[in-house]
Amino acid sequence: MHKPLYIKEFLAAFEQVVPQALAYDWDAVGLQMGDVNTPLTGILTTLDVTEAVVDEAIEQGVNLIMSHHPIMFKPMKKIDFSTVKGRLIKKCLLNGLTIFSAHTNYDRVDGGMNDRLADRLALVNREMLVEEDEIKNVKLQVFVPHTHKEILDEALTRLGIGTMGNYEACVYETDGIGRFQPTDKADPFIGERQTREAVEEVKLEYLITHDQVSNALSIIDEVHPYETPAFDLIPLLNTGKVRGIGRVGDLTEPISFHPFIKKVKETFGLDGVRVAGQSDKLIKRVAILGGSGEKFTMAALKKQADVYITGDMTFHSTQDIAALGLNIIDAGHYLESVMKDDFKEICQAIFKKTDCDYPIVVSRVNTNPFRFI
Repeated sequence: MHKPLYIKEFLAAFEQVVPQALAYDWDAVGLQMGDVNTPLTGILTTLDVTEAVVDEAIEQGVNLIMSHHPIMFKPMKKIDFSTVKGRLIKKCLLNGLTIFSAHTNYDRVDGGMNDRLADRLALVNREMLVEEDEIKNVKLQVFVPHTHKEILDEALTRLGIGTMGNYEACVYETDGIGRFQPTDKADPFIGERQTREAVEEVKLEYLITHDQVSNALSIIDEVHPYETPAFDLIPLLNTGKVRGIGRVGDLTEPISFHPFIKKVKETFGLDGVRVAGQSDKLIKRVAILGGSGEKFTMAALKKQADVYITGDMTFHSTQDIAALGLNIIDAGHYLESVMKDDFKEICQAIFKKTDCDYPIVVSRVNTNPFRFI
């Protein structure tokens, strides 16, 4: 028998691995539709949400679809059940399905889409293709009575707060005395109105990112016993992690272009790719970016890549960049379908931490609209 787990609890845990705050502001990530207050029955992972994928989820008896591409990327002005999208939404609603998407936030997170693509090609000496911004660090100090120290600490660290490099749940404790006097309007957890109190408290200090502040404050508000918790948020000058998109790295051994094309097709299970550039070029340094990466071709060239693997390249841009000496492999958008297995691994890790065991189905539906003939 499974330990009960609500969809909202699972998604909160997923959010700590792939924060929505990492998504570009133009993106549509997170909950797409459904009721997160429903007990989870199982998960299906997919690149896209099509009617065939929805049918697969229904057949498998799962009620949460985790996709990479959002089902409602652009705002819908109406939901007409006679349209393809409307019919799909109706089927989801009638069958109690919840759909959640992690798109550019999964592309940008450490260990996400582009790292996993680079992993599959065994790229070494790896770096970001495009550095975009730096994560700002914050020192969180929260004062809590000894009776609730462990409860608050567990709630915060469960959300990934207090992570430093390869270490998790890092916190520094300082004992002290907290003094306060409740007013006539107060509802004190400790002490009496109009009487000054002295309470033995602990100051808990965590290193958090700016993106984690909102979640941390929500936890403090929910778990802390005081009517008005005392805490500090201190901006730090410490250098934070650099965020960016795409990866570039070296092959362990140089390989000529045509054998490398074959390797890419076999590695990612592709029926075909479009290529451009010098047929006799020796490939050593590789840039890769899942999705539509045409606007980053110059970044690949500046990083001294021999070949750039991405999707959705257009005619003239490819012509221009190939003339500058960069070989191109347009592997299409379906290159990103590797995330189906990657999402399964993330889900398995969450279930292990939460002591749950629900079915996780990797969709077998090929959602690539293109065929090679």
